[in-house]
Amino acid sequence: MIKIKNKEHSINLINQMGLNCMPQEVIDKKNVEKLKRFLHNNPAEEYIIRDIFTPMGTYKFVKTYEECIEYITSLNADKFSISVSFRNLEGRILLGDIYVKDNFVSLSASTSKNATHRNIYEKPEISLNTELFDDKLWNVPGFEKLIDYINDHNLYGIVVEFAIFKNKVGTQNENIVIIELRSDY
Repeated sequence: MIKIKNKEHSINLINQMGLNCMPQEVIDKKNVEKLKRFLHNNPAEEYIIRDIFTPMGTYKFVKTYEECIEYITSLNADKFSISVSFRNLEGRILLGDIYVKDNFVSLSASTSKNATHRNIYEKPEISLNTELFDDKLWNVPGFEKLIDYINDHNLYGIVVEFAIFKNKVGTQNENIVIIELRSDY
């Protein structure tokens, strides 16, 4: 069973396992050159900067280097994560998190374009705690691709935050994007 200590460990594990994600990196606040390199190597309309040390920590969507610098100076921690944002990408069909162990599946998700990994729990569109063979799961848009991805990468016994797209996106150019892996935090 995989044990994930924190968000930094999750990011490193996602990268080590070769999972499809949006380009992301953990950066020390004092290393502005690394931040510049990340932005240069990953041109995008929008990025998301996250506090990696606090569960449900602060985050901010930014568009420029100057906005990045302004925001990271307000952070208390020495490190932060930056990722290319998928918020405005077309073709997203499902966003949520899933936990699969043996034949048990817990799925919280939404097909709404306005869904985030923070708001899907407030009024969940899809909230299932059931067995893998329950027809309700197989009627969820993209579920078959998601369960195949979990099986292919042995992502059992951990919470997997994901987004599913009609088109292929991310570092591995696939339909499933892994946002975060969680176990103990």
